[in-house]
Amino acid sequence: MARLCAYYSLCPLIDQKSLLGVAEDSTSDCVIVTLGRNIVIRYKLLNQKQISSWSSKEKLSSPVIYDELGNQYIAVFNRNQLRIWSESEDNLDKIKKFKFQQHIHCVLSQLSGREPLIIFSNGATCLLSAALESRKIEIDRNSVLSANEVIEDCQLVTYETSTYITFFTRNSLSAYFHVVPVSRDVSSVKVKVERENFQLMGQTTIQQDSSYNLLTLWSDGKLFSLTFLPEVDSKLPGTLVNIVRAVSTKHPVAMTDLSASHVAIYGADPSEEGASLIIYNVQFGVVQSRHHLKLFASPPRLWCTGTNLLITTAHNLVVVPYQLETQRLSSLIGAHCSNVSQSEKDYDLQEMCQMDVNWITNGSAEQAQSETEQMPDTLKQQLQTLQDNGYPQSMMVQKLLPDLLETKSVTELHWCIKYFTDIPENSLVQMLQFCLDNGVDNSERGPYSELLIAILHTTFNDVCLLPYLRAIPFSQAMTLLQYLCDEFDTDGSNVELSNVIDWTSLLLDAHYQRFVLSGDPQVQTLLCKLRELVHSQMTHVSELKKLQPLLQQFKQGELPIRKPQFVNKLYSIELLRLY
Repeated sequence: MARLCAYYSLCPLIDQKSLLGVAEDSTSDCVIVTLGRNIVIRYKLLNQKQISSWSSKEKLSSPVIYDELGNQYIAVFNRNQLRIWSESEDNLDKIKKFKFQQHIHCVLSQLSGREPLIIFSNGATCLLSAALESRKIEIDRNSVLSANEVIEDCQLVTYETSTYITFFTRNSLSAYFHVVPVSRDVSSVKVKVERENFQLMGQTTIQQDSSYNLLTLWSDGKLFSLTFLPEVDSKLPGTLVNIVRAVSTKHPVAMTDLSASHVAIYGADPSEEGASLIIYNVQFGVVQSRHHLKLFASPPRLWCTGTNLLITTAHNLVVVPYQLETQRLSSLIGAHCSNVSQSEKDYDLQEMCQMDVNWITNGSAEQAQSETEQMPDTLKQQLQTLQDNGYPQSMMVQKLLPDLLETKSVTELHWCIKYFTDIPENSLVQMLQFCLDNGVDNSERGPYSELLIAILHTTFNDVCLLPYLRAIPFSQAMTLLQYLCDEFDTDGSNVELSNVIDWTSLLLDAHYQRFVLSGDPQVQTLLCKLRELVHSQMTHVSELKKLQPLLQQFKQGELPIRKPQFVNKLYSIELLRLY
């Protein structure tokens, strides 16, 4: 599954066209925003606070990047100057300038502590140190692009042990895609990007299992995939992935890859009102998550830093956190079907059924057969109807749950938890409240206690579960925390310790202020007991860590020989615990 979380504004934009770009900073939760042509600001994403900023009298011509190897910042000014500075610098105008004879397009940072690459406007590439040494020399001999080609986008890709730069360029007539090896040990590749009677609306590259692919989205909504590494195996546009209807292809779109099977696409909404940001699953050809925004800025701008997408609207730079989880085909189909018309459902489901899919079951075939045979008779007819209508598991649970809770059908609820692998977080909390309302006891494993234990062992997404936990009454939160505390303190616990810790942490996060500010002695006693249990557990883990080196040596057959210890009576050390 893939989810777009709630979005928020990072900073205002007076003129979004003056925003040069966004880059990752020295820490994963910070970004570098280059705007206003002469302003650089470092933001912390979690609280949208400005960490530091720089400005200059001269104009920036590309986004500022952070060089991990040199622990420094690098910027291009006036297309022919480099400036390099550290975080402690406060005045860029005093920084030494490195002037070049040739125009610079941008600087790209490399991973794994490698030197940044200088990308020149003619397509030539050079490491930072080599570029600084030869900056006064013309390097037209390394030109990759024609004289009239202008770079619109360039990306750094690594395939096996080689590094490549991909260029997307345009001239007055056509668009081109270049694959240029940095080491020059193999020849470059140039592909003319065109389809008769259709315009290119967006493109990006994506790394899949054993290849790199160029994804292109065209004005008829068709998304194509063309393999270009290890070699170009077909003619452009390549293989048809699917037809994208979630964004308007009457206007340009911005695209970026998120994983081997997911891309983010940002563009105008199909209704021509506002904008749409989607996560598209290339493997199954479906939209997995979608956000609608009221305002759309043309051309669309999209960046990915860590697990956050950054997009531009008419007046703001917006941050959209996202999550990628284990894919479930039933959820993919269900999410897709809820966003399209009936005719589109029939077409897309038919297309999906023609795909080659490896079906993997949770557990053995015998276990699945046993669970099916034990299906309660009261659910067979309902489940058959839901399956015939094509409902995914998550929607089946939501359809069945209200009646089961109203009739207090504990056996059926327990079977649902064991049988269904995709249970929505809000349904989990509803069943949790049902157990707490009907009484649970650690010592007596009655039907409600058994159901609660099964709920606590069910997999969930903590970010999605947290809002629903906040909505439960504080009295129920206290009851659950008391139950978890007792499980924590019991040697033969019914719930796995990792699950106890996860649920306890989430529960404290959900009702943090109520727990901290409460003057109720019962609450304070429970929190003190929990603190003692956590401290005891940490002490136990610390003692186990001391044994790890000895156990490792014992495993390798290198158990050290104990040497006699000599006591020095001239002084002694006593450890006092003050609090």
